[in-house]
Amino acid sequence: MLLFTPHSSSSPPLSLFPSRSVISTPHPSSSSPRPPRRRAAMLRLTQLLCKVQSHQKKRAQHPNAGTRFGRVYNRGFIRYGFGGFGMSVYSPKKNRNFTVEPPQESVPDVLAADRGLTPTTRSLSPNFRAFALDDGGVLMTHPSHEQVMRWGQGVRQAEGRATGMTAMDEAVNARIQSIIADNTIENVSLQHWRKNHMWNLVKAHGRLQRRWGTPDFVKGARTTLYNN
Repeated sequence: MLLFTPHSSSSPPLSLFPSRSVISTPHPSSSSPRPPRRRAAMLRLTQLLCKVQSHQKKRAQHPNAGTRFGRVYNRGFIRYGFGGFGMSVYSPKKNRNFTVEPPQESVPDVLAADRGLTPTTRSLSPNFRAFALDDGGVLMTHPSHEQVMRWGQGVRQAEGRATGMTAMDEAVNARIQSIIADNTIENVSLQHWRKNHMWNLVKAHGRLQRRWGTPDFVKGARTTLYNN
């Protein structure tokens, strides 16, 4: 049995369902006012948003993961498989040596008067002399055509004395090689190469199914290195 006693002026009223006036709220003039209730109400409905929306029924592994005894060493594993720390695809280890950079080549002065016109040097280069003219032109003194041809003939004669071959021998050898090349007949007919090429085209671009009624993962497991 509940007894309701009249409350005094010093104590708050007692009731079964206290109203909002019973809850002690800080005075507006206090130093730390409480934030409005609207902000706290936004955090009351977050349980609906934290639920897991979907579940993964069929879990799959990476094909290169797992034990190293059940692997299939096909082309995909060799290309994408883990080869170890610092291992590249086809090289044993990454080269981490420090490289010494070569010094940068300085661009030569094009208008330098004490250098050659080009860095190229030939046997007759000293015989080509350039002289500057007053009008800005260049006078080039060089051996005549006949002198250059005579020099080349002398070089050929020296080579012939060293090797024991004459120009006729070289011409005969070149002619023999051309005759052999013109009269060489391949042992395989042209139809053989044509069939080969057409079959390669069909294998590359044709929709061929080699294993009928086999799912893809079984085909991938049966695949060998050079057979796919």
